[in-house]
Formats: sequence, C-alpha cells, structure tokens
Amino acid sequence: CNPYQDDDCETTPPQPSNLMALGDTAACGLVYEIDNNCPTKYNLVSYASVDELESDGAVLTHHGACGVCSTTQDLAVYIEYPNLVDKGVECSIRSLANFTLGVQCYVEVGYTEPCATMWVYNGHHTRDNCLEVCLRFNFEKEPYSGPPPECKIA
Repeated sequence: CNPYQDDDCETTPPQPSNLMALGDTAACGLVYEIDNNCPTKYNLVSYASVDELESDGAVLTHHGACGVCSTTQDLAVYIEYPNLVDKGVECSIRSLANFTLGVQCYVEVGYTEPCATMWVYNGHHTRDNCLEVCLRFNFEKEPYSGPPPECKIA
C-alpha cells in the first residue's frame, strides 16, 4: 500500500501512531530469538524510548519507530552507501517510466523489496510535491533551501 495516498495503509512492521508521534524519541530495536546460545532469528520492535528498548534487552538499530526499511539487510545498504542521492535519482526516474523498474533498481542496490517499493512511493510523492524545485537542485545544482535557520523550500 502507498502510505502517501492511503490513510489506512498497514505496513510491516506496523507504524503505531502513538510511537510515530514520538519522532526520534522512539527507538527501533532487534529482539533476537536464542536457540542453543545462538541468535537464530530477530524481530523488529518499536519502543517509546531507548531506555525501554535497553530494559527489554533489544539492540538499538536507529531512533524513531521501526519501518519497512529497518531490516538488517536494508540497514546494511544505508551503512554501505551513506549517500544514495545519485542512485535515488536514477531509480526515481526509472520508476516514472515503470513502477516495477524503479523497484528493481532499488533492489539491485541491495534493498529488500518492501523497502524498495517504499522508496519508489517516496520518489513519486517527491515528484508530486517538489518537481520543479527538485529538478533545479538535481540538474542545475541550485540550492533548494536557505541557510539555517531559514531552511525554507524555495
């Protein structure tokens, strides 16, 4: 489902509104299932705070509630490629021609299919809300916001 268009969109993991409202105060963690002293599987769990996460014995992955791009595979992509702007533009352009090609582009980078799909939805949302400004920024390298504290979209 597309969370930018469907208010009833249910993602996996779910996005509980009470935790989403906490922003970066919330935390996403891995809770491992242990079999013979070895972690065999993990579950992504959203917590209201890092303290709550730590008291549950979870491993912090990032601040904010867990989302479709919080799997260890997706997090590994973020670590390997801390700046995906160029690839993101390429995949977004592909997705404008064909949604599936856009998803495939992100999967080729290493994202899981649910995360790749979310990135395509994000690209479409950006197109719908920022096309002119974003094109100027990406192709003409024109700044899209002013210096702090201004930082308003032009």
